[in-house]
Amino acid sequence: MKINFGVTVALALATAVSFASAGHAAVCGTGPLIEYDTNTFAYAIDPVSGLNAYDEVNFSYAPNSALTVVGHVTNICPPLPGMVPGFEYTVVFGNLYTPAGGTSVIPSGGNTIYRTTFGSGNFWVYKDNGTAAPVEATPMPANPPNATVPSTFTDGELILTGTLSNFRATVTKTNATGQVTHVMTATYQFTGGTQYGFVNGSSPSTITSTWCPKGPGGNGSCPLQPGYSAQPNGKFDTPSVTASLKASWGSVKILYH
Repeated sequence: MKINFGVTVALALATAVSFASAGHAAVCGTGPLIEYDTNTFAYAIDPVSGLNAYDEVNFSYAPNSALTVVGHVTNICPPLPGMVPGFEYTVVFGNLYTPAGGTSVIPSGGNTIYRTTFGSGNFWVYKDNGTAAPVEATPMPANPPNATVPSTFTDGELILTGTLSNFRATVTKTNATGQVTHVMTATYQFTGGTQYGFVNGSSPSTITSTWCPKGPGGNGSCPLQPGYSAQPNGKFDTPSVTASLKASWGSVKILYH
């Protein structure tokens, strides 16, 4: 049975209320739909050699290298049904490649900008109560892909998947001090998953994130394990949801269990 949500806002508000007792109200309702924390890591592989394709001295990715990001989801907001205690939620970005020219190095006054455009790709969000994925304190196992990365981030129920476009990471270095700032932005759109019914019909929206590059630390960089290139920390912004959004009755009942 299909239900047409003529007033989507009312559903979102009702959902927010239903999750207030679970501690979601304090962090939802301010824009983010999905949040991931610093237990999120990027790595790039040369598709020919299979070796690490990131140059940490120059904050640069080799041409045609394949980027993967694996991370832990820390919050999910309405209209999605939120996080169930006892389950681990993970996010993966993939099918992202650097252009033939690799990272662009752009002088800008007293700064140098290192900009890598990975273009289009995909993302996946999983819900799992099995094998725990590693975190920074574990620490992260070196030189991915390996026995646990990305495999422990891609097991369980695939609750959401979608496309990525305009995926871009930018590191800006102040030449005089070596201090760096960083940001990653992308556009995403949902296309499937077991919870797709809650966001089916939504418009594309934005992912914004820090992109702490591997480095010595102390200058805005992050001292990561070998084989990793960056440590993102960011969010999926809540998309606009059309009035014709549809979901199955079974999906609606999940909200109240």
